[in-house]
Amino acid sequence: MLQVLGAALLYVLKPGTMHRLVVLLTQRELAEDPRDWLAWHLLSATQRLGDVKTFGAVYLCVHGLLKIILAGSLLQGALWAYPTMIGYLLVFIGYQLYRYSISHAVGWLLLTVFDAGVAWLTWREYRTSQQAAQLPRVR
Repeated sequence: MLQVLGAALLYVLKPGTMHRLVVLLTQRELAEDPRDWLAWHLLSATQRLGDVKTFGAVYLCVHGLLKIILAGSLLQGALWAYPTMIGYLLVFIGYQLYRYSISHAVGWLLLTVFDAGVAWLTWREYRTSQQAAQLPRVR
């Protein structure tokens, strides 16, 4: 859900507006520590945002909507959704690692780590669901 919201904000807000917002949010931290790693990377990312704004919005929207649809299927007990979710995440992880290898943008790495965690948790839950489905039912 946050990815879809982020995609909407990315699409609606102008790059200059987003940069000014990040400057406002990070100026206090940079005043305390001028070499703050996170603040500098956020500022750097928003300075280059104009080039990739539409792509980023579409990517985040598709990525987020697929997660929402598959998570809804998982909540309804659809066992097919587990391997589908894992496979889809692995495809996105592969693409994100490719993009990171080209751009070295920290955002790709953070999204990859998050997706890997979700894939691992999905795999664990899938194994648990398979084992529960094999247990005899008591009436």
